[in-house]
Amino acid sequence: MIAGGSLAGILYAILFGNGLVREADAGDNPGLWPLLHDGTGGLIAGGLLFFALGVILSRVGQRKLTT
Repeated sequence: MIAGGSLAGILYAILFGNGLVREADAGDNPGLWPLLHDGTGGLIAGGLLFFALGVILSRVGQRKLTT
């Protein structure tokens, strides 16, 4: 996950440097779904995604290996 975050940051820097995307924190940039960037909706969506990731990782980690 650390490598994926690093690669995503490098990709964002390249796209931003070439003018293909705008600054993520710009006041006039509401993002793809403005509801997810404002207040409680964004916090709930982020929490649900984090919970889903935890469930997926725990299920995969508990799976028995078959040979």
